[in-house]
Amino acid sequence: MTNPQLALLQIIPVGRDNAITGRDLAQQLIKAGYIPSTHRDPTRVVRALVHDLRAVGVPVCADSNDGFYLPASPQELREYLGRLGHRVKEVVEPFRALKTTYLEWSSYTAGQTSTTPESEPLAHIPEPYRQAYIRRISDTTSQTPNTPSPFTERGQGGEVQPAAEGQGARVEAQTNIPDVPRLIQSILPRMPVKRNWTLDSAATWLQMELVQSLRGKPYYIYTPLAYLNREGWNKGAIAAHIKDWFTSRLRELKSQSSIFAQEEQP
Repeated sequence: MTNPQLALLQIIPVGRDNAITGRDLAQQLIKAGYIPSTHRDPTRVVRALVHDLRAVGVPVCADSNDGFYLPASPQELREYLGRLGHRVKEVVEPFRALKTTYLEWSSYTAGQTSTTPESEPLAHIPEPYRQAYIRRISDTTSQTPNTPSPFTERGQGGEVQPAAEGQGARVEAQTNIPDVPRLIQSILPRMPVKRNWTLDSAATWLQMELVQSLRGKPYYIYTPLAYLNREGWNKGAIAAHIKDWFTSRLRELKSQSSIFAQEEQP
């Protein structure tokens, strides 16, 4: 088996009472050869693999206190979703509040909030927290030379001075679209090809590396495995793309082994 996601699925226990920690799962994957023994944070790899499985609908449950497990029944999955819903709420509510702050702040610097200009920035934040936050930000920026205030000052008659460049009302979204072929070429040189590897082994290894690369900087793709499949870069397509390179590399390795064997003969 060369699929780490499938390997993880085979060792995650069934039932909440049998849940296993991420550290224990990582140790088993290390013993099976799916995670290098020198990896600095093997549990992070486990979390990434769980994320990939969940992205395609595999119900891997993860309770912070109990560990990972597969639900044994729809009822057990429903109970987990109930607990997960509470945790999601703890994230969603602050997210919405912070988004409101962003919209109010950016509207204020642009000079308009809803239909009328506001006289005070961030009016939705209750006191004394609003003034404390504004004071902290203003004091910090005032200590930096040539740095304008993050809160635009208003002129007479309710007019608003233009926001300084880089601190204006609108933050443009920056989308980094990955060039998968180029990304593959940058990863290939570090592929640890062995003589007993097959093309499927190489494609699986490369798929894992692509997933890790797309999840991190500068792409930050939330479901990289699903993204690759959607863009036509499933494991079969990856294998076809690297077939010539892999065949040449494997032939080179076997040729080197043959030369070494001849030199060792008396």
